[in-house]
Amino acid sequence: MNILHILPSLNLYGGTPRIVKDLVTQSKHMHYIYCRSSWEGKDKYEEFRVEFIKSNINLFDGLYGKNIVKHIYEMLKIIDKNSIEIIHCYFDYCIVLGGIIRCLRPQIKLIVTFQGSSSPSGYLTISLLALAYRKVDKFIYISKYVKESKYQVFAGLKNKEEQIIYNGANKYKSHTTKLSNQQIISTISGLNKYKNLPVLIDCMNIIVNEKKRNIILNIIGDGDEKANIENRIKIYNLESHINLLGYRSNVSDYLNESLLCVHPADQEGFGIAVVEAMLMKKPVILSNAGALPELIADNESGILADPYNPYDWAEKIMKLLDDKNLRDRVAIKGYERASKLFSIQRYVNELDKVYSGI
Repeated sequence: MNILHILPSLNLYGGTPRIVKDLVTQSKHMHYIYCRSSWEGKDKYEEFRVEFIKSNINLFDGLYGKNIVKHIYEMLKIIDKNSIEIIHCYFDYCIVLGGIIRCLRPQIKLIVTFQGSSSPSGYLTISLLALAYRKVDKFIYISKYVKESKYQVFAGLKNKEEQIIYNGANKYKSHTTKLSNQQIISTISGLNKYKNLPVLIDCMNIIVNEKKRNIILNIIGDGDEKANIENRIKIYNLESHINLLGYRSNVSDYLNESLLCVHPADQEGFGIAVVEAMLMKKPVILSNAGALPELIADNESGILADPYNPYDWAEKIMKLLDDKNLRDRVAIKGYERASKLFSIQRYVNELDKVYSGI
């Protein structure tokens, strides 16, 4: 089968481009990628583009902003030239494009993967998506939580062909970073509101200022909430205990020196960074919210915390830091669960079956 993926970005710091890149390089089918924007900036786009090209991926640059006519025109040329049989879309604008193309090339099958739980706002957007959904042959949800979230806005989806396929993650390559003598915890997260990072800052205030513990928190990621997070850190005088590291390409080095990983998001659609940590045999503490409870068995392969209670986070973090045997047990169980349920090989195999059977 010849499949065309429509992506809004090549940003390899984000989960979806990384997953699609892994998929198209390991799948038994022929894949093409059409990227419709370079919102991350020209230099970053080119940096990510090089990584796709190095992997021998058939990549087409569709950097035409919101010019729907130009996008459709260019994609129709790609479709006709490469005998595309399936279009696979992931986000709202791309889904609308896919729906229009399906009207113009009705022989093509259309697959939509919902990669997040966020729902569109505005009558026009919702109406356009509802029309596009009518043209979709199969819907894929990356978690039960995402499926239920979409049902709340688009009840008609309940009657459509669907399947839950959890995202897959690669194991990081081996590295030589030495473990630090400090007690370090890490979170890999975009700095936006639904990642719920303020609860971690408040938690660190409890651990460091109230409990007098010398703990370091590394926050790996960036986003539009950075200034607010920096301000919260300053209020608690935690500048020497919390590192805002921005995006990093050597995430495995930071995971390697961490005793555990935390993820406080309260609306997470999956949590690829969590799975990557589990595959590095790091114990994880997660919000009991969104799709995160689907990733672990509580108190066995991970630990759940109240997303809005910093004292609960502080208690559970200190408990894991103080009990190496517990850390090791949770880490091993987490690794076993992630290897079985969330490997990239399992993800690719399941999608290949979808492509062959549609």
